[in-house]
Amino acid sequence: MVEREWVKLDVIDLNGRQVGSIFEGMLGKGLHSFTWNAKTNASGQYIIRAVTEKSRYYEKTILLK
Repeated sequence: MVEREWVKLDVIDLNGRQVGSIFEGMLGKGLHSFTWNAKTNASGQYIIRAVTEKSRYYEKTILLK
């Protein structure tokens, strides 16, 4: 049986505001790839926040245009 879990991926600016949403839905275990449509976002540092039913993960990223 494949374990699936609800996952939400958001983009947060360094002031703590959510400036984008990448994904929200059910995912199975394993490696997944997502694309952030950042056309309306300025170059700079952002945080990708991954929220699951059990935990939260944060990863810094840099957007260069």
